[in-house]
Amino acid sequence: MTYKTKSTKRRERFNFPVKSISQVKTKDEARTMAIDFQNWASEQNLSYSEISNYQNYFEELGKKFKLTEEFKENAII
Repeated sequence: MTYKTKSTKRRERFNFPVKSISQVKTKDEARTMAIDFQNWASEQNLSYSEISNYQNYFEELGKKFKLTEEFKENAII
């Protein structure tokens, strides 16, 4: 799946199945995605670029649902 960033309008390829920010409807859904991502990422060999792309995605998702502090505490962003 691809995700279009707001800031750069570039299309980035994700290996982890993320939804677009607008498709995520609840705070619990955002948390579940973050937990699933952490589990998936712990078994991957990700480049700094890939990590940065995911971090940007979860930072925007955190802002949408006011989860920024929680995501920081759990090392998602």
